Amino acid sequence: MAQYRCCFCNGKRKRGKADYMIKLGEEVIIIKNVPVLICENCGERFYSLGVSRKMEKIIKAYREGTIPLAASKTILATEIAFSTNMAAFSA
Repeated sequence: MAQYRCCFCNGKRKRGKADYMIKLGEEVIIIKNVPVLICENCGERFYSLGVSRKMEKIIKAYREGTIPLAASKTILATEIAFSTNMAAFSA
């Protein structure tokens, strides 16, 4: 198999697994342990076509409410704007 390089920094990519997080309206869903190629230099993630299609199916099933309860778990998440003024919180 040919070793493809990162298209952003030309670093080597390695196989791994990562969580994929997406915001759908006011909800955030996390797809756990997604197969991915990760750049060893910059950390950019690359998903195969097959993996991308499966994630689309999972998201569609979530929107339609057809994901079995055994396959999903609700967690609490807090949303913080990146533009938050951190100077107010510095000690």
